[in-house]
Amino acid sequence: MVHDFAGWTADEIRSIAAPTFLVIGDRDFVRLDHAAEMLDLFPDCRLAVLPATRHTEVMQRSDALRALVAPFLR
Repeated sequence: MVHDFAGWTADEIRSIAAPTFLVIGDRDFVRLDHAAEMLDLFPDCRLAVLPATRHTEVMQRSDALRALVAPFLR
């Protein structure tokens, strides 16, 4: 799916009205500069970078995720 997905245009991302929370790992295949670009494109966005974490490990960091997501949802 990752290789076949063409992605969204910058204008499509800017049109998203919902608050957005991006979470990546500092060892993720998603580069930090790309995440920062997304942070700038989404109108209402927060970004969290989990240390010592790969892409597939983000969901295993449940304590860190709970601590980050709870305030976002409030």
